[in-house]
Amino acid sequence: MEGESMSEWKEVRLGDYIDMTNGYAFKSKSFVNRGIPVLKIKNIKTNKIIIEDIDYISADDNNPKYTIIRSNDIIITMTGNRIDGSPETWVGKVALFNLDGKYYLNQRLSIIRVNKDLVNLLFILYSLTTIDAQRYFITHATSSGGQANISPDIVKNFTIKLPSYNIQSEIAGILSSLDAKIETNNKLNEKLEKMAQAIFKSWFVDFEPFKDKPFHETELGMIPEGWEVGSLSDIATITMGQSPCGSSYNENGEGIIFYQGRTEFGFRFPSIRLYTTAPSRFAEVGSTLMSVRAPVGDINMALLRCCIGRGVASIKSNCDCDSYIYYLMKSLKKRFDIYNGEGTVFGSVGRDTLKGMLITIPPSSVISDFEMNISKIDSRIKTNELESHRLASLRDTLLPRLMSGELIV
Repeated sequence: MEGESMSEWKEVRLGDYIDMTNGYAFKSKSFVNRGIPVLKIKNIKTNKIIIEDIDYISADDNNPKYTIIRSNDIIITMTGNRIDGSPETWVGKVALFNLDGKYYLNQRLSIIRVNKDLVNLLFILYSLTTIDAQRYFITHATSSGGQANISPDIVKNFTIKLPSYNIQSEIAGILSSLDAKIETNNKLNEKLEKMAQAIFKSWFVDFEPFKDKPFHETELGMIPEGWEVGSLSDIATITMGQSPCGSSYNENGEGIIFYQGRTEFGFRFPSIRLYTTAPSRFAEVGSTLMSVRAPVGDINMALLRCCIGRGVASIKSNCDCDSYIYYLMKSLKKRFDIYNGEGTVFGSVGRDTLKGMLITIPPSSVISDFEMNISKIDSRIKTNELESHRLASLRDTLLPRLMSGELIV
């Protein structure tokens, strides 16, 4: 199909093509352990809905005022931080709802429903993820309690450049095909990591390959003969992050990659957003990266040598067993829940706590066998992750050019 020039694109007001519905202001005492899930701001990342940490309303509570989310609703956060934080914390994040089952929407979130006879749904979604849209929401937001807030009128008054419906569909198809491949990789990697975690649990928690050997009693329970109880620092070097001077931060690639906290964490490897020219603490390639400030215990792995800020610790194997350390820290996640519990006074974990954490230490030969068995799985995960990073970079490069009409399809 022959492309349209930019002069043929119309500048239109978003509100002429959408309707909006606000979420319901649930009381905190209304939430229960199971029932109808409720999406909150914490569940919305840029173009993604996270349901690992979700709250519920009793299925017997059928208040007709509750906001029910429909398939293909666009969810937008009406409260967030200013633009000097990570994009994942900005006001105006959007995500397409395509989950199965009934969900309610909490306050400070809104639903955008697109008139699909006039505009392409995905074209509108991608229009709202551009840096121009995000900056618009930030600059038009009001401040309250240190947070940015937007209203439905602010969203409706946003203007976009609109080509013909066919061109909208072509642009949406290009971008969504990249996102679909990324999502395919993500799902495959989730399966692969579950396989690896199951192998780790079989070997080092349930001791299934060693059942025919004698066991002995320890402070961590019965473990195979020849295994010991020790501290995490016995098998790994722990480095707590320290943030360099803020004036050294940049997004231009000057200096070394810098991770302040878990904001950049991905499925396995963190995304690159910031660099610093004044690094102070480092994580080496293959190190396990762990968030040490709330939420404590999230895990990633360093793909490249990097500088780590005070929200991150590096746990680096002393015996060339990076995968073992990674899955070990994953298996210890529940131990860190005490630092994330409601009403906790901790909110962080220190170096001494990490160094002194008691663990079961198997013979080095067992760890080496595990590394060899798990290498193909981890290699495939790495390949998929790197491809997803490249596709995301391509999408982010194409997005503003396609949505502005600079790049003709």
